[in-house]
Amino acid sequence: MLMVFDVDGTISRFYREEEYAEHHDDPNWYELFPLDEAVVDALDELAHVPGVDVAWLTSWAPDQDYLDHLINGSRFRGRLAGRCVPWIGEPDKGWRLRSLLAFAEQHRPRALVWADDQSPGNAGQRIGDHLTIPRLVLRPHRNVGLTMDDVHRVHAFVNEHARQQPW
Repeated sequence: MLMVFDVDGTISRFYREEEYAEHHDDPNWYELFPLDEAVVDALDELAHVPGVDVAWLTSWAPDQDYLDHLINGSRFRGRLAGRCVPWIGEPDKGWRLRSLLAFAEQHRPRALVWADDQSPGNAGQRIGDHLTIPRLVLRPHRNVGLTMDDVHRVHAFVNEHARQQPW
């Protein structure tokens, strides 16, 4: 089972306009992206369920070195460690889904969770057409990010589809 996450607008919500205006002059404000610690902790707990793996498909991490720096930095502190999904065709429209499908075809997970505020509206159908595996696609509002309600949906999906063997 594979859980794939984006950073901006998903794990970390985007600042609203008034918040941006309030913080944009703060030193290194862009490094202080807002995280819902309870959401990150709960997802990290799910990432440790046997048979569950994590990958990241985000413009914050074009390769594994960037991803490792992000995950091991002061905001994530090692939580949700995983692989970097290589980009295919970035920045062309559809690059995220193309990248996800290629990665999943290579690694053959038994089930897939994809959380990305920029996932296409038909992502679940397109993933199903290509991979024919159970999938859960979450597209949070960019100024909200993933919520505990989303985590409960992921938890139920993991409980239903995770197996002891990794992908």
